[in-house]
Amino acid sequence: MTRASQARAFLWYLLAWNSAVALSASFFSFHMLSNLRTGFAIAALHGVAVAAVRIISAPLWGRAVDRFGARPVLVLCSFGIAAVPAMWLLPTPAFLWPLALEAALSGALWGGHGIAAMDLTFQLSPRAERPFYLAVFATAGGLGFAVASMLAGLLASHLPGRFDLLGETWANLHVLFMLSALARLVASLLTLRIQEPGARDVRAFVIIVVRGAAALLPRRAAG
Repeated sequence: MTRASQARAFLWYLLAWNSAVALSASFFSFHMLSNLRTGFAIAALHGVAVAAVRIISAPLWGRAVDRFGARPVLVLCSFGIAAVPAMWLLPTPAFLWPLALEAALSGALWGGHGIAAMDLTFQLSPRAERPFYLAVFATAGGLGFAVASMLAGLLASHLPGRFDLLGETWANLHVLFMLSALARLVASLLTLRIQEPGARDVRAFVIIVVRGAAALLPRRAAG
């Protein structure tokens, strides 16, 4: 696969991924304040928690990219982040603790995603034409995010503020969260088309991550 073909696969991923993310990204804070009635203090604390986990996990992801390559990290984090919007279906004004789990998962996965995406942005850009490629990558991501954000806002404004389904009461933003989760899952499939010379196998990387995570879990005392 030529460098241009590799860059094209990454370009389509950025366009689809940022579009999928934009369907929900602009509405999480509003949902906390308007529907979950958390108040500004808890909303701000959630943002700080996400940022803190992202900073703490960054060195680990950096070492993973150096050892296994950016592609396996991008694949794992993209599929993991696809589940994040769906987690926003769980909290209610009287049941807020899922926000803590979401902050930890979101912060960790976005930390890895950002490092892997940045690494691939430079790797897939020919040195002589790097400024042009970087501009194209940024434009694709920004364009997808802007258009999808506007469409999401229009859709939310035409949906009923509250509706009943499957015995539960839902808000219009829940529809956007679910659509974003599905769109992110579809966009994540495009990571499988990205090629990175020298990168390790994705399955081998996932197995190592799962084993490492399992080793961190507390074990039962013998007997």
